[in-house]
Amino acid sequence: MRYLACLTLSVALAPLATAQVHRADFDLVPEGGVGAVYSEDGLVFSNLDRYLGSSSEPFTIEDATNQITGVAGFTPPNALGFGGYSPGPSAAWSRCGAFDIGVPGVFDQAVLHLQVTGSSGGNAVALQALSGGVVVASDTFALPTSFGPHAVALTISGVAFDALHVVGTGGANSGAFFAIVDAVEVGAQQAGQPFCFGDGSGTQCPCGNPGGSGEGCANSTGAGAELGGGGTASLAVDDFALQLEQLPATQPVLMFAGVNAVNGGLGTLFGDGLRCAGGSIQRLGVHQSSALGEASWNGGLLGGHGWSAGLTVRFQGWYRDPGGPCGTGYNLSNGVELTLQP
Repeated sequence: MRYLACLTLSVALAPLATAQVHRADFDLVPEGGVGAVYSEDGLVFSNLDRYLGSSSEPFTIEDATNQITGVAGFTPPNALGFGGYSPGPSAAWSRCGAFDIGVPGVFDQAVLHLQVTGSSGGNAVALQALSGGVVVASDTFALPTSFGPHAVALTISGVAFDALHVVGTGGANSGAFFAIVDAVEVGAQQAGQPFCFGDGSGTQCPCGNPGGSGEGCANSTGAGAELGGGGTASLAVDDFALQLEQLPATQPVLMFAGVNAVNGGLGTLFGDGLRCAGGSIQRLGVHQSSALGEASWNGGLLGGHGWSAGLTVRFQGWYRDPGGPCGTGYNLSNGVELTLQP
């Protein structure tokens, strides 16, 4: 069955004060089936359940140009559909009960914009945020009985999560809704203050290898590694997270922390970069950068070091870079400093 206009789902965020933003707009592949799992920019769509008695049903890419060009949050031509699709620029608004959105780390911001027709069965659609498999926040919209269409935004904000789940409930169609999905973004509000950059604003990089604004000194990628923080500064919650981007691919990265800002926060020469954090150094773990040059440390970073509320801690990433511009084989990111809270 084809539905001309039942539900539009789109997720979009206002610009965030961090580089930790991931977006899927489904325009990278042509219209057609994409299987039971679809991935874009680190976001993974999976476990589609259409409430028809089957699991792991296929997602599709829809050309929805005719239906929703000009709708806020939509980026023509494509959107994500469920099960089947209608070739050409008119979408088949297909049945959906629930699906998962995997995210590449810990985030605390998501917005789900809905354009939805009504439901005679009192159905609702919800965006749920999960941490460790447990729902920690949700926002639900009850579908009106009038046809509509109706516009609404479901939001997650200020609660750390590591996965998202979209789910329909209610008495009609076993709780299913009829939908396409577009422009999905998740992000993290910046926690901590970046400092000590290799962009020429402080100590000059070792061999004339400045990075871009807000980055560390340039590495073999041509850019500098950029460190950002997310979550909160709470010792009790301990959800502060760190994300490194623009690293050489598949190289080991040590995250470390100290209580001093080296050289007044301007840094000193070290390898191909600048050392920014010092004093009572704590090692926070070695990860390998991904093929995209990213690495993350997701919570559990603040406990067990003897740190107390009011202390300012400085974080920095130290990574291997065999092809680096200065020939030392290693480099560092910018720093991030965080004043701890109870």
